[in-house]
Amino acid sequence: MASRNMKLPIARKKDRHMNQAMPIPAKHRAVPGIDLATLRRLLAYREKNRLRWLLPVFMDALDLNAPEADALLRKVAAAGYIEWMAPHDTNEEWSLTAHGSRLIADPMQERMNRAQATAILDKVLERIRRINAAPDRLVYVRDARLYGSLLDEAASSFGDVDIEITLCRRPLPEEECARVQQLLSAKVPDSWHSNPILRHQPERRWDERQAKKEIRQGLKGLSLSEDVTQELGCAYRVVLDYDWETRSEASLTGEIIPRTTPSPDRSAHEEDAPVPDVTIIPPLGLLDPDEGLPGQDLHLCCEKLSFQEARAWMGEFQGQGRSVLDTRKMERADLRFAGAAHLFPDWKDRSLTGLELFVRALDWAAGHDFPIAKAPRRYMLRTYDKTRIATFAGLVVKRVADRVEAYLVPSETIPGGEYLKQHGTKGEITPRMVAAHHAICVALGRMLDETRLTGRVSSQLDFDLDGLRRNHWPALPDLSRVSGILRRGLPKVQIPEAVLKNARRRKGRYSCHLPIEREVEIEFDRDVHEAGMLTASFRTNLSRWLPGDEPRDDDDWVDLPGEDELISALEAEERRLDFISNDLPGCRRIKIWHEAPIKA
Repeated sequence: MASRNMKLPIARKKDRHMNQAMPIPAKHRAVPGIDLATLRRLLAYREKNRLRWLLPVFMDALDLNAPEADALLRKVAAAGYIEWMAPHDTNEEWSLTAHGSRLIADPMQERMNRAQATAILDKVLERIRRINAAPDRLVYVRDARLYGSLLDEAASSFGDVDIEITLCRRPLPEEECARVQQLLSAKVPDSWHSNPILRHQPERRWDERQAKKEIRQGLKGLSLSEDVTQELGCAYRVVLDYDWETRSEASLTGEIIPRTTPSPDRSAHEEDAPVPDVTIIPPLGLLDPDEGLPGQDLHLCCEKLSFQEARAWMGEFQGQGRSVLDTRKMERADLRFAGAAHLFPDWKDRSLTGLELFVRALDWAAGHDFPIAKAPRRYMLRTYDKTRIATFAGLVVKRVADRVEAYLVPSETIPGGEYLKQHGTKGEITPRMVAAHHAICVALGRMLDETRLTGRVSSQLDFDLDGLRRNHWPALPDLSRVSGILRRGLPKVQIPEAVLKNARRRKGRYSCHLPIEREVEIEFDRDVHEAGMLTASFRTNLSRWLPGDEPRDDDDWVDLPGEDELISALEAEERRLDFISNDLPGCRRIKIWHEAPIKA
């Protein structure tokens, strides 16, 4: 065991949500209430997720209720980007038009002149030649084809440079192929081997991905693709033709191969489909804000509230059209809570920090005498194994990609839910309670985002806000820098070969890793060190596996190569972690640790 004591830092989080408005290309129609970049992103998301309605997509992304999102969608339809399909298909509402498809295909970036476009083309060819000349690869680029507007010699401005490549596997001798595969196998992520698709020839797939990544890197105006000219039948010119057998490029004629399909006529006027008078219908049977239903009969989830609200307002499909939906007749009562989250709209203000929103939601709940307001204001944030969760008062919040997942009915069995036994109100949940619980979950998810800990290292943050009153609640600090030091520095700690040899002998038969632990832990515990002392411990069980039959004592410990560099890097963070101990309200404990097992 080796332990080091030190004081450690954390910097204030920079504002990462600054969005600059993009210039509106003249060829696209403007839509009041939404910029074209955001509209393009939402339409593209809808096209990739065909099973989702566009109404809840807009509600989730823009924090709108159903009538507000519907009004905006009608403006988008009036501009010609979408059309109403509900009368024709029960599974559809809005569908993309040709205008919408062109908006998605537009990279929405500043146009470049011919010299800039040619420079991108030259850079791509240079990188392809470097890939083909590299010895430790399984693939090569057989040919590259230029298509799109750059073929037009009369054109002077371009949105992007369209290049198609063909990647092929190198016909290497068996021994050479095995050598390269062994080199690449060390770079292939472990997750690929459990993936039903990627686990087949993972080294070749990894090399293909890396080759395309190397070609694209840093080239903002490049559109790199495969098999486009054949699928679309568009014109192209071969700009590189590589023969693996001779290890040389063939001479090129510069001939443009004509397109094999009719050219699309975009000059013809496309009439916009009429927008119907009614696209949503107010549902019947929604609960009053303080009308309750038994919580055990509900399945209210934070991530499904928008869809359930949209489902209620879309109505029922009956033969020739849609009719009003009576939520009281539905098998599940969840739809009767449609729109509940909007009863406390503060969560829509994205300028509020997670702590500020958390306190506001609890104060609002206390004003209505909700049970959750009577729970101790203690909560925990955790990250581990690429997972981010928070727990408070019987609620478990999971931050996943772009959404917050949480069951909005608190449970006595979840840590912090003990208050329900004393303060629970007959187990009933009202829409106003759902609004409070939803805002609390959003606040906890916002705090997880503020730390910028993604689960690549493990962490635990404990807070106790009982009795605290402040005029300002700051954002949680950015802990990604400390996380990065642990994640990058720990694998560099080198284990002596004698120890590795002994560990291989003692390894379990089915274990993927050697019985050696490499772990770094940084911990701040206000209850133990009121002065703000932080303790960093470098712990391993290496002493158990030193050469010899008997375990060694801690007195036999020697510094490992790379250990001093890691500890020194952590010591450099002293000021930033001092900020936590002094300025972060209610923080009782911060613990960040990382493990770097050694593959067998």
